[in-house]
Amino acid sequence: MINTDKSESAVLGLMLLKSQYVEMGLANLQESDFKANNNQILFRAINALHSQDKEISPISVTAYLQKHGLESKCTEHHVWNVTDLPVMYDFNEYVRILHQAHQQQDLYTILMKKLHEVDSPNDKEMGEIREELIGLLETMNEREHYANEVQAVGITEVFKETIHQLNHPEEFLHRTPTGYRDLDAVIEGLSCGSLTFIGARPSVGKTALGVNIACNIATNKRTQYPVLVFSMEMSRVDLALRIMSRYEHKSRHAIERQKIADANMLVMCDKFLNKDKGIDKLFFVDTSKTRLTPNTIVSVCRDMQKKYGGLSLILIDYMQMLEPDKELANRNAELTIASRRLKTLAMNLNCPVLVMSQLSRDVEKRSGNEVFFKNSDLRDSGALEQDADTIMFLDRQIGCSESVLYVTKNRGGRVGVVRLNFEQDYTTFTDVRFRDSKETAWNEDESASERNH
Repeated sequence: MINTDKSESAVLGLMLLKSQYVEMGLANLQESDFKANNNQILFRAINALHSQDKEISPISVTAYLQKHGLESKCTEHHVWNVTDLPVMYDFNEYVRILHQAHQQQDLYTILMKKLHEVDSPNDKEMGEIREELIGLLETMNEREHYANEVQAVGITEVFKETIHQLNHPEEFLHRTPTGYRDLDAVIEGLSCGSLTFIGARPSVGKTALGVNIACNIATNKRTQYPVLVFSMEMSRVDLALRIMSRYEHKSRHAIERQKIADANMLVMCDKFLNKDKGIDKLFFVDTSKTRLTPNTIVSVCRDMQKKYGGLSLILIDYMQMLEPDKELANRNAELTIASRRLKTLAMNLNCPVLVMSQLSRDVEKRSGNEVFFKNSDLRDSGALEQDADTIMFLDRQIGCSESVLYVTKNRGGRVGVVRLNFEQDYTTFTDVRFRDSKETAWNEDESASERNH
């Protein structure tokens, strides 16, 4: 392990003697980056005085420690001693050493914990331990990635960058059309790096809509990369039957009754795949043999990105069936962390993430013929509505073909109401093709009152 005693003392000594190093140290270091307890307390004292806009010096820090009864844990002698040590390197080099040591300690702790789980009798399978380890290591990599990218940029440079993007929108404004005319007219497609939730009550068709959008994107001629579907509610065979029903325009029951000879199987598959070239870009993740956690999703998506160069869409059906990487006090806290991971995944892979969601029971308690949706209706966690770039709610009366999609949040864009037809026999949503000329996809009177930007 790296010995950081001298580096810790050098950083703290420079912060005590020169004001410019106070800002640099507090911006790039945390208390946990220091191993020695007395150095942690000294860093905490400097941070506290700085937050109160007070002078930072050995004298003021010593007075703070005495006032708060901490002089026995961080003595006056230690405060003065760190200022007397010779400085061998640049301040940033000392910061780099502390970061490297912290990461090494984190890695050592993770590996020791997992080795203990492997050697100890418990209920965890090896695959589960492996996924947890991969998730923890990826979290470390993400933390290091963001630390290296954090920088302050002047407003002049930001304006130049903005003007360049406006002049070359094809390079920056990457949006993936959903394949539904009126929906794309409102939200202008799913933007890369965005997190979108579609909420609905049971049996309304949220899985069907999600899979339809995935198929539309996969078969779009402009789609370059795979579309990845995580389904915890239906098997991949069930989803394949739905897709076959949609493209063959036959009910699922009619397809299931067909007896296909082995010799004709390849011919039929080839015919089906060629009917809408691009459907082969659709991939399903088998969740029947493993717990589907945020770490598992991140791991699979990263592997797919490395293999194919990118992803065009990640579909997750549905949020409330995700299992936690680590059990917490309540379900709300678990989904809050899951939501954050999915948003980070979307941004890191520069790919839209579309997540189906159940609704809270508050929707059922509302009176009136038409349900009024709120962003907080997404079940179990307020973090979902905060992390989401776009939120939509699907509503349909059981047995009716007309469906309504309420766009209640669209960061940087419009909200509104979109009408779709639902063909029950083929579990397919289609655009409403014959409409009153006065009706438009955007209807201010019908839109939800919330606009969360």
